[in-house]
Amino acid sequence: MDHNGRRDYLKEYNVFNIVLFIWILFLPVKNTVYQISTILMIVFLLTHLYIHKTHQLLFQLIGKTKDIFIALLIVMLCMFISSVLGLSPLENIIDLVKFFYRYVLLLVVLLYFYYFEFFSKKRFLSMIIITLSIYCLDGLYQYFTHYDLFLALPLSGHGLTGPMFNRNIFGFIMAINTSILFYILMEKYSHISRLSLIGLIILFFVHFFTLAHSMSRASWLFFGIFFFLYTMTNIKKILSNKLFIVSIICLITISVFLFNSDPHLKQRLYLLIAGADSNRFRIWASALPLIESKFFFGYGVGSFAKALGTTKAGMHNFVLEILLFLGIFGLMAYSYLLWIVFKTIYLIKQFYLGFFLIAFLTLLQFDGSLVNSKLDVSVFIIILFFVYSHVIGSKTTYTHQAKVSSK
Repeated sequence: MDHNGRRDYLKEYNVFNIVLFIWILFLPVKNTVYQISTILMIVFLLTHLYIHKTHQLLFQLIGKTKDIFIALLIVMLCMFISSVLGLSPLENIIDLVKFFYRYVLLLVVLLYFYYFEFFSKKRFLSMIIITLSIYCLDGLYQYFTHYDLFLALPLSGHGLTGPMFNRNIFGFIMAINTSILFYILMEKYSHISRLSLIGLIILFFVHFFTLAHSMSRASWLFFGIFFFLYTMTNIKKILSNKLFIVSIICLITISVFLFNSDPHLKQRLYLLIAGADSNRFRIWASALPLIESKFFFGYGVGSFAKALGTTKAGMHNFVLEILLFLGIFGLMAYSYLLWIVFKTIYLIKQFYLGFFLIAFLTLLQFDGSLVNSKLDVSVFIIILFFVYSHVIGSKTTYTHQAKVSSK
């Protein structure tokens, strides 16, 4: 690469990384900046394809990951059929178009620019950790002042909310970062300096504190499942290391202290253990006759309020929501999609991604949506990126393998 080519690459590299970080930074609040950054990344892909004539390489990348894109297209086909036959065909078709460019096309963007080494998995993960740590500090500020740091609005009710002013969304992103930090501490502790290790431990416990005080039971369950699956599959390694044993004992001790020292936390924990449903059972029961009446194709994407005649936020159950929106064929399409992902995780031996996905799917049985929630579907796409980045490798890896095979 000559000097001018190197300079142009650095410009593209810097611009893309800035846009990528902005997208991650504003994803939890789902505002206009998030939507603009999504469009900018797609425009950046199209521009890069036009300037560098890399269409063939793009097709090769899609070919290497064709199983996941075929599964996503099957899901979109079910969405299209349900939309045409649904309650609001035009609105549903618009939702389908948004699903394509917000999520499917975004997965293409991430895999494409990862392959061309515009960013690494380590950098992408660092962006996620930094972003969610900013929201964590905002939650900590809320805890002590009862005001949001960014919007200067008062905190209402129990549970930290961050600038989203929704404790379940805030708890969800805290559960994500707490799980990531726990994994890094357990896997990378011997590869980082003592100062970095102390910083990570402090950051982990601050996240754990804000996760607990979000009062989001589904988010507690998310981290609890990830923690359980990781520790059970690595029990020999943990028991052979005194530092791991002490760390986990400290975590359990702090958890007991936290939940015993705050009556609101104790009450929420009791409700979780008792299986209190917060009226979810009533929502699910009212949806069952409707699901039965349009069993095959459902009522169309985003049809919850119209189908049930309610103003409630959503179904609060991933499986029932898909049955209501897309019918049994939609559920089969999503099941196939998830089977493909889990099969790939098994083949690449990155089992921690499977733990993360299981925890995420468990949360979706009580909160969120894998059909039309910007945050939840984007998190799923990020998981897919981390899975399939192992499949495609980077351009350097690909070139090296080609040279070796030619010898």
